[in-house]
Amino acid sequence: MVLGFSTQESKAQDYNTAVGLRTGYGYGITLKQMLGGNAAVEGILNSVSGTLAATVLYEVHVRDLFDIKKLSGYYGAGGTLALGDNNALGANGVLGLEYNFAEFPLNVTVDWIPTFYLHKEEGFKADHGGVGLRYYF
Repeated sequence: MVLGFSTQESKAQDYNTAVGLRTGYGYGITLKQMLGGNAAVEGILNSVSGTLAATVLYEVHVRDLFDIKKLSGYYGAGGTLALGDNNALGANGVLGLEYNFAEFPLNVTVDWIPTFYLHKEEGFKADHGGVGLRYYF
């Protein structure tokens, strides 16, 4: 094991699709679709200060992080389009944790989504991220 990441070949995720709510940098909904292996695509639609933002992220999961069953770490990149009071286009990174409950089909997530805005609100913003609760199937 290196820095808490298992060196064993990772298994597939516990679910195919997860949908739920999130809060943090705005309030919104999230939908994650596993693509096979450890890859996933996540869509986030949230509202922040009169602006509706749509974010799409490609993520890679690392299972059983720190040898804790059902805990995954994930990282990736994507983009954001925000429309409303503050129109903006941004490039994102993502770093997060996800815990899947074994007793019932819910997971809880916490993530950090640093964003570099390319239009209007130019510059780097490190305060994006959130906490989510999703139903998975």
